Amino acid sequence: MERLGVFMRNNLTWDRRSALLLLIAALPSLAMAMFVDATLGLAGLVGLLPAVFVGVAPKRKGRVAMVLLSVMIPLLLLLGTLVKMYLNVWLAALALAAAGYVAVMYFAAKGVMLAMNFIVPLLGIGLSFESVDKALAVLALMLASSGFACCVAMLFPEFEPQERPRPAP
Repeated sequence: MERLGVFMRNNLTWDRRSALLLLIAALPSLAMAMFVDATLGLAGLVGLLPAVFVGVAPKRKGRVAMVLLSVMIPLLLLLGTLVKMYLNVWLAALALAAAGYVAVMYFAAKGVMLAMNFIVPLLGIGLSFESVDKALAVLALMLASSGFACCVAMLFPEFEPQERPRPAP
């Protein structure tokens, strides 16, 4: 348990800008979850994952990375749905395993651990949709919520990045 505390102390930081961005960007999805449809509201909240990962970058140019992640996450869900709809179950499992292996090897070579952790689960979640129409609706909501988060992030003024103090060994 002590190792977890050390890990969190050394690797987690609090950023007021990113927290404010997520608070503002989550309001429409929360309202949809409470008053319209909980499933669709949750899809909008999942669409905010790129904003969680990227946060508010110091320069506006760096905030565009949010858009790239915003497109990747829903497309992986759609790919999982398409595999389920158009392949047999055993072929879907084989395709999922092959895609997961290739993705893990590619991103491990590039050193992008975050992408490695999300590719296979997102493809698996895509297998749970009953129809392509439902997956497309979720995809549209995720893209809309992450696009809204990107627009909100662009409203923040540019700032100088702060040097994060390294903890003592």
